[in-house]
Amino acid sequence: MLFGAADYAVAAGCRITSRAMWYPRCQIVTAAAAAGIPAVDTPYFRLDDPDGLRQEALEAVELGFSG
Repeated sequence: MLFGAADYAVAAGCRITSRAMWYPRCQIVTAAAAAGIPAVDTPYFRLDDPDGLRQEALEAVELGFSG
């Protein structure tokens, strides 16, 4: 299951921030686990921020994403 943060942000009317994405990301991980399938997090959009990419990747692992 793949999470599309940009699509979610448009539908929810929110920004793509770590805090705004925690709930939907947790829901994706929970649903994927219940279905026995891997959960893949959204792409990281700020290409000029390698430190932010590292933080988001660590957060994705902490939440239970497999990719």
